[in-house]
Amino acid sequence: IDLYSGIFVVEVPEEDVAPTPKATEHFLLLSESKLNEEDGGPADFIPVAFDFTWEHVTNGLLNPTLTFKKGENVRFRAVSAGVEPAMMLHIENHTLLVDAFDGYPVPNPEDAESVGLDAGVRAEFSVKFDNPGTYKFTRAPWNLGITGPEACMAIFQADVENCISYDKETDVGLIVVLDEEVEFDISEALGPAGAQTSAKPEMHPYLQSLLELPKAGSRMITFHQTDHYPIFQLEYDGPPEPMGAGLGMNNLIFNPHYFHGDIVGGTCEDWTVMSVDTPPIHSFHAHSVPFYVTAIDGVELDEGDRFWRDTMVGGLNFTATICFPPRDVESYVNVHCHMPIHQDLGMAAFYKLLPGGETDVEGPETPDDGQSSGGELLKTF
Repeated sequence: IDLYSGIFVVEVPEEDVAPTPKATEHFLLLSESKLNEEDGGPADFIPVAFDFTWEHVTNGLLNPTLTFKKGENVRFRAVSAGVEPAMMLHIENHTLLVDAFDGYPVPNPEDAESVGLDAGVRAEFSVKFDNPGTYKFTRAPWNLGITGPEACMAIFQADVENCISYDKETDVGLIVVLDEEVEFDISEALGPAGAQTSAKPEMHPYLQSLLELPKAGSRMITFHQTDHYPIFQLEYDGPPEPMGAGLGMNNLIFNPHYFHGDIVGGTCEDWTVMSVDTPPIHSFHAHSVPFYVTAIDGVELDEGDRFWRDTMVGGLNFTATICFPPRDVESYVNVHCHMPIHQDLGMAAFYKLLPGGETDVEGPETPDDGQSSGGELLKTF
């Protein structure tokens, strides 16, 4: 990893890690970059449309060569540190076993041709390299269905074939598999395509203890977009409405001096997250606490299909149980869209986390739309 790009790795004690087939770990920090034409320095922003000059960057490098041995089982631990779109990763002539997102096991791992990482998401997947050779590791085009002259004209008034900046395949890296046998044999622990055959992983005792905290009601969290002035709570006295758009949560643009509600430590709440008047491309992230997804698009998941995450596409309309460990000091919980440009434009919200223990606490039972009387201004920050 070069001087300007790196990953923090937090390891857990070995006794807390489920046994897995021996594998080589390889970290991937995935992002984008481009240079300003004027001074050759790095650009701060890559627009979503009409700019195809950007390059994919892996661990701070353009198309690095990744070298492995014949028969080597590689566990990739990848981080999406990109600007906006989801990254769909693919390795030529290989299948990927995706077994964890955000550090939490996938309930039912399966081999797949590709793995998708939304903004801020971490994914862990294994690949077994059986045949010597050279293979392309690529990132697929992303356009959200906006492609062709008709769609580009309707949205951007441009008669062009491609108008989304990310609508191009890019190179993540070049994989070279040497004709040199790996030193350890893991074939008996792996399925035909390199898949692990072990049983569904058990929930970690700490996560199980969170779910056993008292229930404290439910809450709705919404992503919003508007191009009508005033934008959300911002007053506007200027000339006729200018072009623009506002992004916010709970019908409010982020304000560091405003709380969207109170949460009591030592309790669990059910949060329903959904998009309102905005495309379903937002990546919901909660600071400091993971969440246990229990329903998607209003459909309850079977017990064995539920999963832990700390970042997830908010446009799916999902319900998750979020549990807040007991604490004796007041603090804050920040929730936001993990796409940096969306967060910068106001798609974030603060909640006050109050001291509390493992006791029954009455929580909010009505949707929090950001306009109720439950909000509170922060006096000092």
